[in-house]
Amino acid sequence: MSDEYQIEMLWVCSACQKQNLGRHMVCQGCGDPKEEREAYVMPGEIGRAAEIHDPKLLRMAHAGENWKCAYCSSDQRNLDGSCARCGAGKALSNERPKAPVVAYPVSGMRGKPGHGRPLRIALIVVGSVVLLLFGLGFGFFVRAVAKPHTAQVRTATWARTLRVERRELVARTAFTDAIPGDAIEIADAGVGVHHYDKVFDHYETERYTVTVPDGTRSESYSVQESCGQTCTTSPRSCSKSCTTNKNGFATCRDVCTGGNQSCSTKYCSVTKTRQVPKTREESRTRQVERFRQEPRYASQATFRSFAWVTVFDGKKEGAASDPPTWPETNVAPLADGGVAETREQKSETFKVTLVDNYGGELVHQPKDAAELERFAIGKTFLVGRDPAGYATFSEMPAK
Repeated sequence: MSDEYQIEMLWVCSACQKQNLGRHMVCQGCGDPKEEREAYVMPGEIGRAAEIHDPKLLRMAHAGENWKCAYCSSDQRNLDGSCARCGAGKALSNERPKAPVVAYPVSGMRGKPGHGRPLRIALIVVGSVVLLLFGLGFGFFVRAVAKPHTAQVRTATWARTLRVERRELVARTAFTDAIPGDAIEIADAGVGVHHYDKVFDHYETERYTVTVPDGTRSESYSVQESCGQTCTTSPRSCSKSCTTNKNGFATCRDVCTGGNQSCSTKYCSVTKTRQVPKTREESRTRQVERFRQEPRYASQATFRSFAWVTVFDGKKEGAASDPPTWPETNVAPLADGGVAETREQKSETFKVTLVDNYGGELVHQPKDAAELERFAIGKTFLVGRDPAGYATFSEMPAK
């Protein structure tokens, strides 16, 4: 069985303000027929609205939505096949096309469509002019405020180092098993400590402690165990929910919430005992080996053999205005006046410091002397970035 039921709604006559029951299609105060714009409303207190049992009223309630007469705009019941006011048939009202809805461009305007077009055109023109002026002003602002990133050379320096090595006979001492094959003038140099061996010396008594079991002891502890349930019942409340049938009546049903019981497990504290292992510290001794370092000797010899000897190590620095040059070598000749094989090791570095137009300092390292020549003191460059994120310096364009 359905739990839905019907109640009667109300409507107010727009002519005399009389409040009418939903069953009436004509105002009980002035006799004016109900119009579609006179909407049905719920009774003031829905909860106290009486349920309808009268068969005639129930037939009205279940008949479906009202229909609007296409000729006199009066509201008519779905049960009626023709308008009670002007006699027009319901079928003709359903088939009559609706009048097109015309949206006028300006709120409150009366008259034919198109009266608002000049205002719309004026608004479009004014908006375009404002956007154009804003774009021009923004362009002037960018050109006036945005500055290119530039930097001016503060210092430009270079440094070059030169090391000269010569292959000479050098007097050396070594163990006989390490004398090189090109050694000459080999002479006995006695013995020397070649290395040390780790040799057992004696045993030593060492004391230490260990933890050992020492029985058990009883320990009390508490646990939470299930001891029943705790239940609560939510309060029950009911309300009336109604939906208009759009014919002077409404379909209602009672909506109730609550009244449900929820339970949760109840826990109680229980005291129990258990056996816990005990331990004690026990002192013990052990014999530990002790070692000494004992030298091992081997024969040594003096000799002379060829080796690379540094005979010059110089550095020269200067500014970019001075052409980079290498240090002048000053190597003493061999004592015997002979000629020996020599070799050189050269290195050079270049450094430029610049100050940009934001007050920051930039450091650049040219790759060679030719690049250093570009960075004259006081010269200004445009600063950019390469794909790796490093600064690049370009010549300022000619004005």
